[in-house]
Amino acid sequence: MTNSKGYQHHNTVNIYGGTDHTGVHYGPRTTGPTSLDAGVRELSRLLTELRAGVPEGEARTLDQALVTLTAPTAQPQNRRNALMAIAGVAATAGALGQPVLAMAQQLAQLLGG
Repeated sequence: MTNSKGYQHHNTVNIYGGTDHTGVHYGPRTTGPTSLDAGVRELSRLLTELRAGVPEGEARTLDQALVTLTAPTAQPQNRRNALMAIAGVAATAGALGQPVLAMAQQLAQLLGG
């Protein structure tokens, strides 16, 4: 590509090692789920692991929040509230809760909050 002054501009790609390089991706980077459904499925899987490591009362909170989050007719505000409840439990669970906390935050962003 050449600009108005005759200078050429192009992408520089440096690859050090590796195999099966397929090219350059020009779109935005995604670091989490791109759909709410996919994110909720991943969160549900993560909650199974977290649930086993928290006290019974907190496990019930996770269960109730997951029911609200997965209800087909749940309003966005109710889903956000459920995510906040999940995030609260995850935040108190230390390293075990970190993946759940990160996923809850990503889902909240997908919901617009």
